[in-house]
Amino acid sequence: MSSLRPTAGGTFANAESTPEPAPGLDIPHLSAQTFGDLALQHEILTLFIDQTAEILAALADPAALPSRHADLLHKLIGSARAIGAFELVAAAETADLALRAGHPPSRALQTLPAAADRALVAARDYLAIVPRHGD
Repeated sequence: MSSLRPTAGGTFANAESTPEPAPGLDIPHLSAQTFGDLALQHEILTLFIDQTAEILAALADPAALPSRHADLLHKLIGSARAIGAFELVAAAETADLALRAGHPPSRALQTLPAAADRALVAARDYLAIVPRHGD
């Protein structure tokens, strides 16, 4: 995806200017949240990437209590919503509801890794092609 560049419409365009969607990340939402500040987008996405990795590792801990899972999912929902990773928000909300309904974590969390991966890939791809300091 390194040959792609973001467009104002929340898509990516290649050298021939053919738009491609940015799966896993709503670029217009991210831009609105950061007032178009590319340096702030870099900072927020970098924090999101690091935090999401930590949260996923903690959720995989078989000794974690249900209350810990709920806290981690709520943190993930908030950070994903802030950057426009709405598929991840939906997966985390679904997992939270399943855990509250008494489903075992292995079942409740089964769709979360794929949604998180799509959001993380989109965030990393975006970071790779957007100037860090508005250069």
